Amino acid sequence: MMDCFHRTAATAILVAWCGLCHANAPDAAAPDKVRYVVTDFTAGDGISGGPLMAFLSDGASPAGGTPVESGEICVDFSIRDEVVLYRETPVWGNPERWLLTVEAPPEAAGLEFRALCGIGGVNCHGTFGRLAAATDGSGRLRQTFEIGGVTRDDAWRTGDGKRVEKLRNADLPSRLLQVSVGRGGAAPARYGIRLVRLEAVCAPGAGAPPLTPVPPRGDTAPETLDVEFLNFTGGPISNAEVRVSVTGWDGAEIGAACGGLPPTAPGERAVAHVVLPKAPMDLNFVSYRCELFSGGQPDGRVGKGVANWTRPLRDAGAPDLSPDSPWGYGVGLHRSAGFLSYRNSYAPVETDAGFGNMERRAALAQAVGVKWERVEFLQYKFAKGGGRYDFAFYDRLCDTAERHGISPLGMLSHFWPAGSPPFTQQGYDDQVEAFRALASHYRGRIRHWELWNEPWGTWGGPMEDYFGLVDRLCAVAKEIDPENTVIACSAGGVDPKTVNASFLEAEKAPDARFDALSIHPYRGEPLEDGVLADIAAVAGKSPCGRVWVTEIGWPTCGKWVWGEADQAAYLARFLLTAAGSGKAHSIYGYDLVDDGFNPLERENHFGIVRRDFTPKPACRAVAKVYRTFDAGTPRLERREWPGGAVVWIFRMGGRAAVWSNRCQAVAIKSDRPARFSNLMDETLGEGATAFRGQIGPRDLVFLDGDVVDVEAGGAP
Repeated sequence: MMDCFHRTAATAILVAWCGLCHANAPDAAAPDKVRYVVTDFTAGDGISGGPLMAFLSDGASPAGGTPVESGEICVDFSIRDEVVLYRETPVWGNPERWLLTVEAPPEAAGLEFRALCGIGGVNCHGTFGRLAAATDGSGRLRQTFEIGGVTRDDAWRTGDGKRVEKLRNADLPSRLLQVSVGRGGAAPARYGIRLVRLEAVCAPGAGAPPLTPVPPRGDTAPETLDVEFLNFTGGPISNAEVRVSVTGWDGAEIGAACGGLPPTAPGERAVAHVVLPKAPMDLNFVSYRCELFSGGQPDGRVGKGVANWTRPLRDAGAPDLSPDSPWGYGVGLHRSAGFLSYRNSYAPVETDAGFGNMERRAALAQAVGVKWERVEFLQYKFAKGGGRYDFAFYDRLCDTAERHGISPLGMLSHFWPAGSPPFTQQGYDDQVEAFRALASHYRGRIRHWELWNEPWGTWGGPMEDYFGLVDRLCAVAKEIDPENTVIACSAGGVDPKTVNASFLEAEKAPDARFDALSIHPYRGEPLEDGVLADIAAVAGKSPCGRVWVTEIGWPTCGKWVWGEADQAAYLARFLLTAAGSGKAHSIYGYDLVDDGFNPLERENHFGIVRRDFTPKPACRAVAKVYRTFDAGTPRLERREWPGGAVVWIFRMGGRAAVWSNRCQAVAIKSDRPARFSNLMDETLGEGATAFRGQIGPRDLVFLDGDVVDVEAGGAP
């Protein structure tokens, strides 16, 4: 048994994650069902994605991130009557019931368990299950609980208690979030509990996981690839193999390979070990597309899988500050290093591990070429109540950013000072005084302030109160330093028919003073004409005639998301288009590091590096843009060609990039001998004044010279 963890009035209690429970469950699923183990609660579990983490039971701040090595926890019910165990993990299929097996000492009889699962933005609570006393006189209890699957009638919006309608079966559920362990009928004492396993029972087929290749890592392309398989077909799989197609960034085939899959019963997992063909050493990106074959034929019941290897960036980048640069990113220096970052991102950890994570993120941002960070100042973190303020954490954060060449844009987050009543006159007054202390402390160091994050979604008071607060905060900012720039709104779009866009309408804020508007224009493919039109529309409403794009990104996992190659190309095109518009002060990608591991949760996967810091292709793509165009004035040229083709030419500092809305052969002429390269920084041509090859929505061509001309029809 691992050491017990306590919670006192001032400290946290151990919190790990667990599954759902209700009553005694049978030992086997019906023959026409798939029963599979979601997790066995061991550290590094392939489904949970890593060690279980410790948090406060109210979800406030982490308690150090202690891993649970074998599902064993100690809870002390002499301190409180309930603890909440957190862990976000994917759930495949649409479970009809859940089975949780636990072990506990006899005196723990009466403990109650209740779970919470997530369906997109909807949280669904299960009913309580109670640990029964042993009836056979045996010692330690071992019991399996059951609870029915989530239905539409089980789904409730968090906080408002309104039933959610029209939930599609395909959405049920996507992840487990937490379970509470209550004292129930047990005595108020300390108990050691072992979480043995969590299983789901599902109908075969629906919501089945695809093949899951383990993302490669390392400075060179991998020699082998492990591909994981969970059998959801409803029958045994035998005589099967995983075939892998290996390609480069340009889609050219490098080779193919296959690996045998052991016989697998329904609900069982298996791994195919595939020996790969050797990739050329000059490639910085290799893609591995996997497909299951049964009996020599493609097995359409199992989705294909994709893994990409991207070479890590080789040098540290420049540590010089460059406040005239448009290139920012959501580095997340305040975020903790925990495996549950998405759930604890608003809980900075002031430990060696936390500060080490801060340094690691800053070093990565420097290597990418990031020059701006949107520093999220959490009011409760620095405004302690009673006129007390503590800026030590943020001083260290700003020191770290600036040492790595990153200028901070200060963002007053969507929280409140400690003890402040939200959306009341007292709360607004407390916000003003907290900002006065913050802006005074960083006078001359931070001159750009964004007020509140996405008020269209996080502001819980009247809209006019938001703009009234903005007006007061702007007055404070100008009083402290007339050079301060105050940015407002961070609207999620510019369509006047959308709710969030109403924050961009001037008539909604007739008395508010601020200097600039910010937007988070998330979208599908970043079609350049649409991006330019949106930026121009917002800039036209902005008092300074320019816009701050303080978030933009594309997730690479989950539902309704894009592949890693698409993410790379979309980010590059948006960044170049927005900068070339001449109306964007700065553009901040969101975000640098994935927030979690769950492949069904889109919010976990906006990063350009994965949670373990292995790079996605977008890491190289953003670095290619930022480090190629590190100085100068950005300019964008649009050329229409016959047949609807549009060619885009971006110029900055004597260098250029060229791409098109469709794949086509071209000849690009440079004003001097140049290196031509692609988005992965692979050389396409060296020391020549012309390049003949293909451009397209994903095939951007960069050159360290200026473009003289682009002609159609150049043979590769």
